[in-house]
Formats: sequence, C-alpha cells, structure tokens
Amino acid sequence: MDIETIQTELLQKFKAVEDASRRYFQSAYVSQESEDRYRLLADNITDVIWTADFLFTPYYISPSISRWLDYTAEEYIKLPVEKQLTPESLERAARKLYEDACKEERGELDHSVPTTIELEFYHRNGSIVWAESNISLIRDSNGIPVGLLGISRDISARKQIEKQLQNAHANLEKRVIERTKDLIATNKQLIEEIENRIKAEQALRESEIRYREFIENAPIGMFTVDLEGKFTYANQACRKLTGYTIEDWIGKPFMPMAHQDDIPIIKNKMQASIRGDKSLTPYEVRIMDASGKTLWVEVTSEALFKKNQADEPIGFQAFVKDITERKQAEEELQNTNKALNESLKTLRKAQSRLVQSEKMAALGDLVAGVAHEISTPLGVGLMSASYLNDTTQKFYDRMTSGQLSRSEFEKYTRNAREAASLVLNNLTQAADLLNSFKQVAVDQSGDEQRVFDLSQYLNEILISLQPKYKRTQHTITISCPESLKINSYPGVFSQILTNLVMNSLIHGFEGVEQGRIIIHVSVDHDNLLLHYTDNGVGMNPGMVKKIFDPFFTTKRAQGGSGLGMHIVYNLVTQKLNGQIECTSAPREGIAFAITIPIVT
Repeated sequence: MDIETIQTELLQKFKAVEDASRRYFQSAYVSQESEDRYRLLADNITDVIWTADFLFTPYYISPSISRWLDYTAEEYIKLPVEKQLTPESLERAARKLYEDACKEERGELDHSVPTTIELEFYHRNGSIVWAESNISLIRDSNGIPVGLLGISRDISARKQIEKQLQNAHANLEKRVIERTKDLIATNKQLIEEIENRIKAEQALRESEIRYREFIENAPIGMFTVDLEGKFTYANQACRKLTGYTIEDWIGKPFMPMAHQDDIPIIKNKMQASIRGDKSLTPYEVRIMDASGKTLWVEVTSEALFKKNQADEPIGFQAFVKDITERKQAEEELQNTNKALNESLKTLRKAQSRLVQSEKMAALGDLVAGVAHEISTPLGVGLMSASYLNDTTQKFYDRMTSGQLSRSEFEKYTRNAREAASLVLNNLTQAADLLNSFKQVAVDQSGDEQRVFDLSQYLNEILISLQPKYKRTQHTITISCPESLKINSYPGVFSQILTNLVMNSLIHGFEGVEQGRIIIHVSVDHDNLLLHYTDNGVGMNPGMVKKIFDPFFTTKRAQGGSGLGMHIVYNLVTQKLNGQIECTSAPREGIAFAITIPIVT
C-alpha cells in the first residue's frame, strides 16, 4: 500500500477514538500538588519527547527539538508533517503504526513494549538528522488509544546539540526580556501581560501533568538521586528493567545496585558533572537486577543544580537504556572472530603444505621426464660403445695373429669412427638435456634471483615438459625477443609456465586431438607482457571467476588439488609484483595476460 492508503486505513481503524484523542489533548486538569520534579526532568532531557495523533501531527513536542533540528517547539508543531519527516521515514512510521493497529484489533499488541523506529528528520538548514524514536500508544482511563507518545534521540551529534540548545535558551530569554519591556509601557499592555501570564501558568500546570505522564510512561529508564546517592525518583521503565518495586527505589542508595567493578566509573562521571562537564557522553556499566542477574546498561547522566544557582548541586539525573543483548552479541562476535582467525591460521598452514606438496610433485614429474628423455641417447650410446668394443676385440685378435688384411683394417677404421661418432653425439645430447633439466630443477626448488636469458630459459622449461605431450599431436610455440635478459626469479617463471601448460594439457585439451599453445612475450616500456593462449575447451564465466581461488578444481575425483592456478596468481602478484587476467568462453580456449615490471 502507498502512504495515502495506509493513512486512510489508520483513520478508519482509529476513527472510534478520534474524538477521545482530541478531547484528551485539548483538556487537562490542574493538580494542586507541585510537579516541579517532572517538569525538571522533561526540561533537562536530551532526547525529544512528543505527542501526536495517528497521522503524526504533533500536539506537543519538548523544547529539546531545537537542539538538533534548530526549530522551537512552537515552530515545529506548526510545520506540516511532510516538512518534519522525509517521505521514506513517514511511510516507514505509518506502516509500522498500521501493523500495530492491526495487532491492537486482534488483541496481540504488547502494551508494555514500545515501538522503536529509526527516522530521518529535516533540519532547518535542509540537512537530514537521524534519530532513534521509541513510540508508545497513549491510552485514556478506559484503555482506549488516544494518540502517540514518542521519545526521539539524536544519534549523530550530541555536543553540537547542547551548544544549539544553549543558544536557543539565550535567544529565548533575550526575546522575553525585550517583550516584557514593551508590555509594561502602558497599562493596557500590563493588563495583557497579566492575562498572558495567567494563561501561561494555566498552560504550565497542564503541561506539568503531561510531563509527569511522559516521564512515567517513557520507554527508557529515568531516575534521579540526591547528593547522598539515594534515589528520589525512578520511572516505570527503571522498575521494569530491574524488577524492583517503587519502594525498593525511593530513599535507597543506588551503589548496591551497581556492579562493584563499575562503581569508580559512575563516581568519576558524577564528580565530572558537578565540576561542570556537560558533555552528556553515554557510558556503559553493569547493574544487578532483583534476581541477582547482571545487566549491561548505557547511562547518560548529568548533575542537577538549584534554579539560577549553577554552583550549588542538588543531585543527579540519569537516563538508562538496556544494552545487555547488544553486549552479548558483541561477545559472541568476538568469540566467533577468534575462532575464525584460528581456522584461518590452520587453513593457511594447510595451504602452505599443499603448495609445497605441489612443488615437490612438479619436481618428481621433472625427474621422471629427465629419466625418460635421457634414456634414449644413453641407450644408443651404450649400444654403439658395446659394438665398438666387440669390433675392436676382433680387430685386436686378427692383428695379433698376423691374419689382418688391409680391407679388414679399413673396415674397422670406418666402423670405429661411426661408432665413436654415435657415442659422442648421443652422450652430448644426454649432457645437454641433463644441463637443461638440472637448471630448471634447481630454479624450481630454490628461490634465487638472478639475471637470465628469458628466451633461452623458456625453451629449457619447454624441453623439460616435452615428456608430458610428446606422444600427442599437441604443439607449443614460444615467441620471445632474442637475448632478452631480466633480473628476476627463474624458478618462479618455471612454476608459472609449468602450471599453465599442465592446466592446458589436463583440463583444456580434454577431448581435443590437436591442441595448440602459443606463448608470446613482448616488452612495453618497463613492463614484460606475457600472453598465454590455447585452443582448448574453454570455461564458462562462473568458472573464470573462480579459476584463481584456492582448491578450485574440476578434477577433484582424479586427484586435482585445485592449487595450480592459485599458485600462479600468488607468484605473479606477490613474488613478481605483477598482474594476471584470465579470459575464456566455452569451446573458445583460454587466454592469460600477465604484466610484470622489468628489473634489469
């Protein structure tokens, strides 16, 4: 429902009490007893107390409105409700009141629990002031709802509010003095002044009745103590919070109710307020209820002084809000954070061990590749050496027996030269392979920074990976500027390239007969650009977002750890201080763009 519909529904639901509401707010009886105590509390309260009808049109609002909205009470009451609350807050409040009205009809509304709403009020200068408003239904002697009673607390600028309130009081006093001078100029004005004062006194007596009701029915605790620390007043909210009766409060010292460890805090605040501290900064302490249970409360307190005698204190007043649930939630949050931090430490240790396992597994694969690649040239060299040995033995036997012919000598010389050439070539090939494998293995197992030829090193890495794809139709092409030397970590480059290639061979080329990997290296000013692409099966956008996440793998059942690409990401971004981006789409392969600052 929109705001107009909600307001119409509210008027219909409360139409039966509309006349009673009007009569309630237009009439009040004059009590002969003094209500100075309630008036004192209402005038000094830092929150805003107000009454309104069910469309939020105010009948009364406490003077503290000027502290945080810069309006006097008279001005604010005359404002349309649209000028008081933002549209969103007005609708939010109306909806909540409509819900309470429905509960009231069904008999489900808890009369003892006020409704708490955070509302946005318009400041005179057009800015927005957030306030926490506790709203209760005002009922007549028959229990019929006749209006709204609210207490609104500025939750943004307490010190500034106090200064604005002092200025407002000074301006008001100045205007009253000026007006008094004008009124006594003539007898007619004097008579009018007397009449106005009589009316003001009548209104004051009526307002004192309302103040008493406001304070007594306020949803937050309010109490006063004398200089000896004995309670002189406690409203209904205080009694409900602690479980003590009014007899347990009045005339009894408040210190036994406070937690022993927090008594110094309370005393310091009391002494500071007597010395003139008017900051009204809330503080948190513990109190004990009637059952002995410990409660956390937020207290705002200040000293009370004799009228017109700021140097003679008569006691203290305080406003109390129960924050036990909030403190319990904070404690639970701290415990949860502690447990999460412990879990994070354990996870990082496990991740570190898995990364080390991945590195050792890669070295194991490298060793297996070394054995496989070197076995062929060593086998050929061994066969050639064995053949040369047999041929030489036969040549020696023929020569010592004197039966060696010239043709046999020439044949032996020719065969020996060929066999020696085969041995030399294959041993040289094995030595070259071993040197390449050795350098890559040392770099992968170490963390040494050195100057190296990037093009040559990338090809050495590719040689070490040949056993992984030599029996397939897959191809790997490297394009890198010749003699490009950089001062970096060759082992890191080896791990990055190895993981990228293995990712393509295991995941990208699944079901692909002729996979193609292209590694292109270029230099852009002070950055090294490495573009890696393959023509594999690709990935969907959801998988691309997770590709660098630890433990993300599509081969969990086949033993995949999900750390390969996470290791690549950490090596690029942390070890090399670079950046890496991944793009892919189903059936369109994958591409990695790596940018690394060059250190020459």
